[in-house]
Amino acid sequence: MKISNETKVGAITVISVALLILGFNFLKGKKLWSKDTMITGKYGNVQGLQNSNPVIINGLQVGTVYKITTEKDMREILVDLNITKDIDIPKNSIAIIKSNPLGTTSVEIKLGDAVENLKDKDIILTETSGGIFDDVLKKVDPVLYEVRKAVSNVDTLLNSFNTILDPRAKGNIAE
Repeated sequence: MKISNETKVGAITVISVALLILGFNFLKGKKLWSKDTMITGKYGNVQGLQNSNPVIINGLQVGTVYKITTEKDMREILVDLNITKDIDIPKNSIAIIKSNPLGTTSVEIKLGDAVENLKDKDIILTETSGGIFDDVLKKVDPVLYEVRKAVSNVDTLLNSFNTILDPRAKGNIAE
């Protein structure tokens, strides 16, 4: 049986289009045949989060952002997280979006202590991140506390030194 050239070209075209679609989805971080866990977070502001951004637990990437969708009123943004590692995430865990001015925005999951774990298609608790300014303030605030304490100690020392001086010498001011 002889196969015509048109049939060969058609078959190659169909295979090429299928491989192109699969390759494009792979580059976007989507997997077609996998047993990954998909969980959803509801946010008011995604702070520049995009598809394929990392999902991190304790500094280790455990998945990627799969899809970001919203309603027409834009009050609630749904972020689907594709967890690729075989891990248990407690039900009271919190997903926080961490923006990074030098890198990509990521979703950090703070693990809870619940006995029951999240399952596929469950909704995870979320919390809004204050951004980089709040992170800087958290680091600067203890330093400011120490500076205030040091200034207070210097003030107390100078007041003590002032009381030690001879009262007659206090009146001697050079003009």
